[in-house]
Amino acid sequence: MTSMNTGNQQNPSSGMTTSSGKTGKHDSPLTDATFNMVAALHNLTKSIWHCDEYIGQEDDSDAKEMWQRFRQQQAQMAEELKNHLSRRLQHQTGPEGKVGHGPHEGGQGSGQ
Repeated sequence: MTSMNTGNQQNPSSGMTTSSGKTGKHDSPLTDATFNMVAALHNLTKSIWHCDEYIGQEDDSDAKEMWQRFRQQQAQMAEELKNHLSRRLQHQTGPEGKVGHGPHEGGQGSGQ
């Protein structure tokens, strides 16, 4: 939890910058943790697929079978979570990456 005071206290139409430089409303569900989680899940799924090179060099057929099951289950779950979070972030931030500018949000005070 960070409590940065940017001089925009209690003003719902003004933006608040997170530590990563993202701008959004103070009541936004978007957090640095969500962005970091998407990035970490992307790296995790990428790493799981890279491990196939190592298991390919293994002589133990049981280990290969266990790896295949593990990879399939873990990669699928990580990919689903990453995609869910990515869609949520894109929906809520819109194409410009700003909270309140998604396809179903008028962006209060934007004149649209």
